[in-house]
Amino acid sequence: MVDEGVYKFNPIIFAAIFIAFVFYTGLFSIKEDDDSFVSLVKLTDVKIIEGIVSGSPVKTHKGNNYLVNIIPSKVTSKNGIESSCKGKIPVLLKASAVEAYFPDKLFSKSNTSGAILCDNGANLKITGSYLLNAKLFSMNKVEQLDWSNNWTGVINHFRATTRLEFRRLLCAWGDAGGFLLALLAGMKEYTNIALYENFQKSGLSHILALSGMHLSLFSGISFFFLKNITGKRIASIINIFVIIIFVWFVGKSPSLIRALIFSLVSMFFSIFNIKNKDFFTIFSLSFLIHCGLFPKDIFNIGFILSYGALLGIILFSCFFEKIIICSLPHKISSSVASSISAQVFTAPVCLFSFGYFPIVGILSTVIISPFVNIFIYVGLFLVVLCFCFPICVPIGEFILKIIYNVIENFAYIFACFPCIKI
Repeated sequence: MVDEGVYKFNPIIFAAIFIAFVFYTGLFSIKEDDDSFVSLVKLTDVKIIEGIVSGSPVKTHKGNNYLVNIIPSKVTSKNGIESSCKGKIPVLLKASAVEAYFPDKLFSKSNTSGAILCDNGANLKITGSYLLNAKLFSMNKVEQLDWSNNWTGVINHFRATTRLEFRRLLCAWGDAGGFLLALLAGMKEYTNIALYENFQKSGLSHILALSGMHLSLFSGISFFFLKNITGKRIASIINIFVIIIFVWFVGKSPSLIRALIFSLVSMFFSIFNIKNKDFFTIFSLSFLIHCGLFPKDIFNIGFILSYGALLGIILFSCFFEKIIICSLPHKISSSVASSISAQVFTAPVCLFSFGYFPIVGILSTVIISPFVNIFIYVGLFLVVLCFCFPICVPIGEFILKIIYNVIENFAYIFACFPCIKI
């Protein structure tokens, strides 16, 4: 996959190597954005916060609360003093409020007061107190305020309601629907806990973390249907908007942003027929663009693992494939070689960051990934079918459950293998 002649004096690759060297050796540090809270009222004296939700809420490990960042517009002190403010405040919201609209959840079956539609762009009024030891604001009461009437508010509200309806549709399919929801939209509230833990032990966490695999699947499906209607060139252009909408819907993460930038750069090269395009150049250019747009991602573990895995595939997949192809068919050897190559670069990072590395990750990825791909393709088809014909929902659940059971059983088997620990 690596053509040495292409890279001898390639300024893009040289720039990427230089930037990586400068930041990861500590020669240059990134200045943190000043998101600290600024107001006439001390944060420890704040009783009421009014502001906009930034990003989607993240459920805590115990599951009783959700953590979310609030961009406050106004705060009120315990003495009733109001003040404008700026910055961000991490807020702990009760699950009873966030999940009140979620289907088939404990709190959705009660008449819980203070129910909110909590997603990016939501306008909330939160009453509570600041926990100095935890450095976050804990709610006692929350109230939903009107969404902003500008175009961003309208779009954010549409996204939040669409994601809610998506939950309601897939919730009807039980654990299989919850797994599909995590794969399609990154929402893990309905993912079976045992399956999630087995995926971690089996070295399959990257499958549940939305990344290049998911983006490639959606891009491939979109391009397949569009090229027969509009032709390849126009289909490639339309496909750009399709993958951007997908990332907008599921929410950004370093690994997904990496996949998006890589896809956009690849499409740009293809649309304009740029010669001498190669994966290493596209990889390097994507890295530079990502560092320029989101410099804080550089030290994010998801960023490092995502780029490390892709770099390993680019550099070593051909080498390992030549070794393996003697004993396995080409398609299988290619998949195994890519998996081994990705593990070469990510294993040291996992050991250093998490203290363990599943040695069975190569085998589990090669075996389970095809079933996951089939699960996604079948799931997407059934979502469209059941949306048009609701009577097919039980049939959809039955079909998905068969594939889900295969994945679940394999994950359990691989989770029993030992892992390297430090």
